[in-house]
Amino acid sequence: MISYIEKNPWILYLVSIVLLFPALLINLGLMPVTSDEQIRGLVALEMLINDDWIVPTMYGEYYLKKPPLYNWMLIGYTSLFGNFDEFTLRFSTVVSTILFAASIFMVFRKHFGKEIAFVNAMAFITCGRMLFWDTQLALIDITFSWVVFMNFMAVYHFHRKSNYWALFLTSYLLVSLGYLFKGLPAIVFQGITLVVFFIYQKEFKKLFSLAHFAGIAAFLLIVGGYYLVYFSRYPGTLESLFSTLFDESSRRTVIRFGLGQTIVSILKFPVDMIYHFAPWALMIICCIRKDFFRTIRNEPFVKFMLIIFLANIIVYWSSPEVHARYLIMFIPLIFSVFFYFYYKYREENIFQNRVIDYLLSATGVIATLGTLAVFFIDETRDLSLIIPKFIFLFLSLGLLSYLMLRMKRYRLLIFVIIILLVRIGFNWTVIPARYQVNRGIPAKEGAIKMAQLMKGQPLWILGWSGVDDFSAFYITRERREILPRKYEELFDINYDMFYIGDDKRLINKDYYVYYTYNTHWQERKLKLVKILHEYPYPQKP
Repeated sequence: MISYIEKNPWILYLVSIVLLFPALLINLGLMPVTSDEQIRGLVALEMLINDDWIVPTMYGEYYLKKPPLYNWMLIGYTSLFGNFDEFTLRFSTVVSTILFAASIFMVFRKHFGKEIAFVNAMAFITCGRMLFWDTQLALIDITFSWVVFMNFMAVYHFHRKSNYWALFLTSYLLVSLGYLFKGLPAIVFQGITLVVFFIYQKEFKKLFSLAHFAGIAAFLLIVGGYYLVYFSRYPGTLESLFSTLFDESSRRTVIRFGLGQTIVSILKFPVDMIYHFAPWALMIICCIRKDFFRTIRNEPFVKFMLIIFLANIIVYWSSPEVHARYLIMFIPLIFSVFFYFYYKYREENIFQNRVIDYLLSATGVIATLGTLAVFFIDETRDLSLIIPKFIFLFLSLGLLSYLMLRMKRYRLLIFVIIILLVRIGFNWTVIPARYQVNRGIPAKEGAIKMAQLMKGQPLWILGWSGVDDFSAFYITRERREILPRKYEELFDINYDMFYIGDDKRLINKDYYVYYTYNTHWQERKLKLVKILHEYPYPQKP
């Protein structure tokens, strides 16, 4: 079998691609929305309800933190599937992930060859942060990172051809898309990349060329065109919109957190990133060489990757509060450097490569033995079809671990398959087990029940009652109506209206409760009520 696979390595490529889909899709929509998913879903849902594609809202009020392009994308997927459920929202992330990986392969194969390009693309998907977290959530970051990565590649590609008009026009087109996804970070990456790259190339004057100004003009035409329509319809939001966008981009800096916390964060950053993007981040070991810089000096593409990575990562390295998902666009850059050194010295059996081979082989064995854990955990031992699933995973992982030891040439590719199988096992066991104990399940059911009771009837949130974005998303989704807040003084309450309130907002009020449920956020109790009489304070004059 080993000799047959070595003569037909396409089998390993095919198995990797086939396993990728169940790895990313099984139980994708099982868990309720979490994190920023509920915000992304609620904003997109309100745009659809309002039939307003220009101005995002949240609770019926202007939502100024993000431009609308990701909302449009989510609405497109919900139109395709005909619903607004969790699977549909997260499917958008899966598609962006696969397209991102395909782009990595298509670009890198011209410089590294098909094998390294394929492993790099699959390593991007199968690093821990991506495979076991970000690919399961409906967030902007993977799609935005894909656009930023393609911008990096466009700069290199067209510069290599000395086609500066194509470089700047294509680059600023991608920056426009990035801006409409996430705002100012797209401009920051563009500025750093162009300035550092052209200074390194000793072509700084090109930044003052007509081609560059044409690119800037294209950006202003696209983004400015959107805002022209926006402000023509809502002229009073100019100052608050841009101040909000700036605050979103600058709130995680030393200005907010202070010098001491910033220094601690800077020291922790490399360790945190290796943890988040393991196991492939461990291949940094391959770069620990005396001749590291001398080796890449004659490799223009690898050198470009390293320069752009180091230039842009400083923005986040110096920020005290950074989520790993903000760094996704940099992962293919630095992984390409790791894989370049690994494959360059693969046949020489050097110490660095041996360490990586031992680590990955040991991980394969641990993953195989780890499948036994399903019989020792209460939440997994009684899952449906757990015995045949265990047998499949145990035998498959065991066989692959054996192949890793015997097939040195394809060790990384086999390890990709192992990780994909681990994710499939995760989908079969960990996700259903978490579902059983997830506090969001009863909260989701409570929100949906409340929404069903109030379909077709006016409903308001009573001031700053503890209605979290989670509850608001499910209530809005079920009713297909905006769920606004009532900010007026309590003695202006409409006594014929239904309200959602918590005990804090309803204190000293006489009201009738129609329905009650507990949120999963701080376990607040939300009540569907009608206020029965006026507030005891005197009426306003």
